Amino acid sequence: MWYRFSQTQPSKPPKNKGGYKFMMPSGKALPWHANIQLDPSKYSQNFTNWVNSQLHPENDSGGEGGLKNWTESRGGVTNKGITQKEYDAFRLSQNQPLQSVASIAGEEVRQILHRNYWARLNAENLPPMVSKIIASYGLLRGAEEAATELQKLIKKAVPSQPLTGNVYDKTVENVKSLTMSKQAEYNLAISLLNNLSNKLLSQKGMGGYRARMDNLRKLIDQMYSKDKTSKEVSELQKQIDVELNSLPLV
Repeated sequence: MWYRFSQTQPSKPPKNKGGYKFMMPSGKALPWHANIQLDPSKYSQNFTNWVNSQLHPENDSGGEGGLKNWTESRGGVTNKGITQKEYDAFRLSQNQPLQSVASIAGEEVRQILHRNYWARLNAENLPPMVSKIIASYGLLRGAEEAATELQKLIKKAVPSQPLTGNVYDKTVENVKSLTMSKQAEYNLAISLLNNLSNKLLSQKGMGGYRARMDNLRKLIDQMYSKDKTSKEVSELQKQIDVELNSLPLV
């Protein structure tokens, strides 16, 4: 499904660097040159668990998050889920010289994933499992599509839910009102995962990932079952994080 390679050519600056913006939870866009440092101590445990499996996914279970030479239609050269174009924009925002995404540092991965997906999708304020699935959805398909798919699910129960492509306070409020019980939280998480699964498996050559999607559902089913201890739930969450970050960029 992918090809490993040992060398990459130095990247070129984006042609339209002024058009790239970082999105924050408030919905305000930051210019590409905004030099904002994120204090690592402010990372939540939920985000840390999610991102750690993205940083260390290459294992016996077949993680897909290492250095890849995808086709241009699937993002081109990618490392730990970060495309070369995305990395270029981040380096420019930090006033740093451009370099190959093959050399991306772990803290750079954390900052990019936090800004572009976790914070952009307001994941910190969503139920834990919903937050991980929507963040992974954003990473794989784009933050706007992930937000819109979540809002479409909400709109079935709350007709007034706007389809903005951004997870603002109203969306968070509606999610919380719809997930007052564990069963309701499970239903929303599974519905979002099923939508992501349908999008992934509809892509040419993605049929081989059906087993992973099925395994994800089974793990989430087990996690929400009533007879699980906190230790068992924690272990299942780790497995879910690994499976989410084993899905391919498309």
